[in-house]
Amino acid sequence: MDDEQVAAFTKRVQYGGDEVVKAKDGAGSATLSMAQAGARFAESLLRALGGESNIVEPAFIQSDQVPGVNYFATMITLGVRLFSYSL
Repeated sequence: MDDEQVAAFTKRVQYGGDEVVKAKDGAGSATLSMAQAGARFAESLLRALGGESNIVEPAFIQSDQVPGVNYFATMITLGVRLFSYSL
């Protein structure tokens, strides 16, 4: 990405909550969306610890796949002894 694209992407990530509020048109807030995402991820972790395999969830994880970016959001697979991700 060029500098202009990086700046636009960065702004959208920083103010993504505003987009959620506008999209919900007064029917909720971005905070509720984040809480639901956290609850869903926690439930998936508990299912994995309980022995279920191949649970796929999005996560913000440490990664060296993108030069200059230490953390990246990607899909991960959870299970008792399995942790994998792909970009």
